[in-house]
Amino acid sequence: MRVGNNTVFRRAGEYACSNPATMKGVTKKSAIMLITALLTAVLSILMMKSFSSLTGGIIVVGYLLSPILTLVLSLIMSFNPIAAKVLAIPYSILEGVSIGSICGLLLLAFGIEGALIAGLALIITLSFFLGATLLYSTGLVKVSSGLRRFAFIALFGIVISSFIIGILSIFNPAMGALFYGGSNLGIIVSIISILVAGIYTLITLDNAKRIVDAGLDEQFEWYAAFGIILNVIWLFWEVLSLLLRILARSDR
Repeated sequence: MRVGNNTVFRRAGEYACSNPATMKGVTKKSAIMLITALLTAVLSILMMKSFSSLTGGIIVVGYLLSPILTLVLSLIMSFNPIAAKVLAIPYSILEGVSIGSICGLLLLAFGIEGALIAGLALIITLSFFLGATLLYSTGLVKVSSGLRRFAFIALFGIVISSFIIGILSIFNPAMGALFYGGSNLGIIVSIISILVAGIYTLITLDNAKRIVDAGLDEQFEWYAAFGIILNVIWLFWEVLSLLLRILARSDR
C-alpha cells in the first residue's frame, strides 16, 4: 500500500500496525512540535536581545549548524519514518533555533519594526494553515491526483529556477536583486511560492488522513506531524520573505 506521494509519507505503508493512528493523535503531536519550535524560537530571540560576545558566538554557531542538522534529520525521517518518534522533537528545536535567530536579527536590525514583521509573518502563517485545515476538514477543497501533480511540478520549477538564478547571481548580482529583492518580479515570485506552500499544506493534511485511514500504527502519528510541521515552517519562511521584500520596496 502506498500512502500519498509526498516524500514524508511515501514509505508509510511498508510497516505493520499494532495500535492504529488517529487524527486526534496527529493533531496532538503536531501541536507539541509546533509549541516546541515556538518556545525555542522565543528563547533564541531573548538570547539575541542580550547579545554579547558569548551569546553571539553561540547563536551564530547554532544558526549555521541548525539548517544542516535540520536537513539531516528531515532526510532520516523521510526515509525511515519510524525514526520520527525519536527525532521529531529535536527537529522542532532546531527549526526553532533557525527561526528565532533570524527573527532576533530582524529585531536587532529594524527594532520594533523587525519584531512586528516576524509577528505578522507568524500570524499570517497560522491563519493560512487554519484556513487550509478548515477548507480540507469541511470537504470544500479536495486533494486530487491532479492537484498533487500540479503542486509537484510547480515546486520542481521553483527549485530549479531558484538554483539557476542563484548561480547566475554569482556572476550578475543585479539578477539576484531582481528576483530576490523588492522588485515587482521578486514579489510575484514570493507570492507564487506562498501559493505552492499553501497547496502543499492541503496535501500534507490529506497524507495524514491517508495514514489514519490506512490503519497504520500510532507511531506514524509523529511521522504525519513531522510532515505537517515541515510544511508550516516552510510556509512561514515564504511569508516572512514576502514581507521583507515589501519592506525593501517601501524603503526605496
